[in-house]
Amino acid sequence: PNAKYLQGLEDSLGATLRDPNGAIRVRPTLQLDNDACNNIFVPGDVNNLPAGAKFSMVVSPQADLVAANIKAMIDSRANGQETSAALKQWDGRVANATVVPIGRSKGVGQLFGLVLGNSRFADFLVRNIKGKDYFLSKAAQNFKHVK
Repeated sequence: PNAKYLQGLEDSLGATLRDPNGAIRVRPTLQLDNDACNNIFVPGDVNNLPAGAKFSMVVSPQADLVAANIKAMIDSRANGQETSAALKQWDGRVANATVVPIGRSKGVGQLFGLVLGNSRFADFLVRNIKGKDYFLSKAAQNFKHVK
């Protein structure tokens, strides 16, 4: 991930905010994993969550969680309460699935650990799961918050 822009913040904090692979370390609440920066949230593929949490289909649920956590922080601070207890955590439950159409009628993929490739069954599944519109209709739903 491209997270080199954090170098200045890391220098000023005297802390490493990225893991050895360059991904940004986050807490289960998707907050930056540093007490001095608990008001910074890191949803999406630049964080150090497991690979399955980096698909475009989880961007919207992660954004919803971040929005709920920011609201909880605002509400808690307005009431003079501790904020950490009120924050929701990313449960990490995502479908482990990848399908790649190859042309109009073929494809390969992996669904829940089952490798699909070079068979009529795989072609049928990929064609019917993703091959119709390459999930463009689903992608539009993921960005419902963007106007």
